[in-house]
Amino acid sequence: MSSRLQILCLLIGLQLVTPAPAMECGPALRKVALLTVAPLTDAEKYVYLATPTLAMTLAGAPRWMPFTYIGAYALIKTRFGTRVPSTARGVLNYLTNLRLLDYDFSGKNILDVGAGFSRFAQAVDMIYRGTGTQAIALDKQVQPYGRNSVKADATAMPFKDDHFDLVVSSWAYTYWHGSKQGIDALDEMIRVSKSGGQIKLRVLRGVASGPTENYLTNHPDVESYSYQKILTATEQLLVINLKKEPSTQRASYHQNWLATHQNTFEN
Repeated sequence: MSSRLQILCLLIGLQLVTPAPAMECGPALRKVALLTVAPLTDAEKYVYLATPTLAMTLAGAPRWMPFTYIGAYALIKTRFGTRVPSTARGVLNYLTNLRLLDYDFSGKNILDVGAGFSRFAQAVDMIYRGTGTQAIALDKQVQPYGRNSVKADATAMPFKDDHFDLVVSSWAYTYWHGSKQGIDALDEMIRVSKSGGQIKLRVLRGVASGPTENYLTNHPDVESYSYQKILTATEQLLVINLKKEPSTQRASYHQNWLATHQNTFEN
């Protein structure tokens, strides 16, 4: 099957309902699939409706195919839309705001903390499953989508130490900042991450200052942390690079830090 035809099949299959099972295709085609699995907002669904139509034209498909696709898309979204899980926090939203457009997901263990109904982990897991990738969505309040979804508290994650190559969280940490819960959740993210791994937190500007920066500055497992700009002026990305030390040091650091700063939390 040619590359153009594979892209066409991916676009049609992924746009109509939900992410399809992973196909045996190269990295470029997997990224194309990942970029097209979920609309950002209701308004932007029109863009996703037009994209496969354009792809059909470029692939030299018969003239009747774009019209058939538009009709099928409209029928499925209208008649079955309430039965198909959807979210305004699309996959493209994650890839751009968490700066993951160039990230190679192949063979990696990925964790989305506070995922809600986001399809990010589900899409990554399905599309990259053939490469050995495992992507997990974790949330306390709702059951996230995907075969590896976990309903659990971020302050007590049911995962072993040093397991994930990448841990991400879009907005969840904004609600935890300045609290013991936030520091406990951050400590858990560090615990389950591998040495050399990364933690990426999308937060409001200024949210990660104070207790969070204080906690990270002298943490034995944190090699460095920095802030990066994202598309919106009111938000920023906190990137934490890890260089893991023995777990006994991490645990003792966490306990000692909490004892020393117990009066600094907002709640």
